[in-house]
Amino acid sequence: MTENVTKLAEINLGIVCPMANERQTAEKFVCTVLEKCRGFKSLRFFAIFDKACKDGTFELLNNLQDKLPELSVIWAPEDTCVVDAYVRGYKEAIGAGCDWVLEMDAGFSHRPDNIPQFLKR
Repeated sequence: MTENVTKLAEINLGIVCPMANERQTAEKFVCTVLEKCRGFKSLRFFAIFDKACKDGTFELLNNLQDKLPELSVIWAPEDTCVVDAYVRGYKEAIGAGCDWVLEMDAGFSHRPDNIPQFLKR
């Protein structure tokens, strides 16, 4: 386990997460994912939004990034589908120097509690 922790401490992790209309669970989701990913050299959560978001989730997370320096809220109105959002997120993560990218769905269909099993060696 120590070897795994040391390895993670050398890696910059980017989490890419397209989001829309998840106001009720967005903050909890972001905080839970970040907590499950502690131990990396650096950690960045890229929340990608487009015009499909109409419930205030974008504004909520935009305000939350003042409290969470790991959170980057990206407005991408040119996106036409979730694939566009993932591609935009990957570009953001690569541009930020992330070594690994973890793709997450904000609707809890990708469960944050499962993240540690992806990080085991």
